[in-house]
This record gives sequence, structure tokens and C-alpha cells, in this order.
Amino acid sequence: MSESLNEGRHQVKRRYGAHGRIRVNENGAKVRETIIKYIGKNYVTEEDLHNHGAIIASDIEYLFDKSDVIITCLPGVSFVYEMYFGEQNIISFIKQNKYIVDMSTSQPDLMVKLNVEIKKKNSFFADAPIGKTRQAATDGTLAIMVGSD
Repeated sequence: MSESLNEGRHQVKRRYGAHGRIRVNENGAKVRETIIKYIGKNYVTEEDLHNHGAIIASDIEYLFDKSDVIITCLPGVSFVYEMYFGEQNIISFIKQNKYIVDMSTSQPDLMVKLNVEIKKKNSFFADAPIGKTRQAATDGTLAIMVGSD
């Protein structure tokens, strides 16, 4: 599975609505594997997920259109800025009543900017950086600190 910014997009239907996730780093992969393991499944590839009911988004616009919750987990502040405001410009795909959760470890001023821009779209933002190690991701014992309005 690719680790680039342009791949690794998933939209998975759950009974609580549609969820989207953009993954670009190894911790993101470990988190996905752990979440799937703890809900009783062990599907670790896009093909496995698709074969068990996941809808694989063809592009970012489709992901944002079909998902109620979008979770990003990027390796640093420059990736977060580029993804939301740079060439990827995913901020432009956010529509009303979406829940955007960023799990990257980033700068507070960028998280404030994201919150302001997402609020302008009548959607909701949570800053939820992950703490601990890759092993903690594998073990399902990550620390996730969440801040939101």
C-alpha cells in the first residue's frame, strides 16, 4: 500500500454514518490495523476492506462528498498545511455539517487556522494529536488528546 499524499484514501460505511480517513504515515497504518482488529476484523489492505464492504474513494472530492467524518493523520506541520491549504487544498472540499478530525502532531496556530476555516463552512473541527509510539499503535494503547469547541 502506498504512503503518498495522493493514495490511501478510504471511505467506510458504518452504522453511525460514513467515515473518511486520509492516511500517509506508518502510524496511520498501525492505527487502522488496530481499529480493525478491535472491531473483530483483520482486513489490512484496500482490497480486503473493499471485499468486506468498504467503498474505496476514487478521489478526495468523492471522499469528502460521501463521508460525514474525515480523519487526517499526517507526519508533521508542513504536511498538514500542504494537505489543507496547499496544492491538495482539501479545505475546499469541506461542506456543511462535516466533522473534521486532525490527528497529526502540529503547531497550535495551524490548528486554530483550521478551526476558523472549517467553522466558516458550518462544519466542526477537532485537534486530536496522537501520543506514544508505533508499538503503542500496534498494541492499541495510544494516547489521543482531543481539543475542540
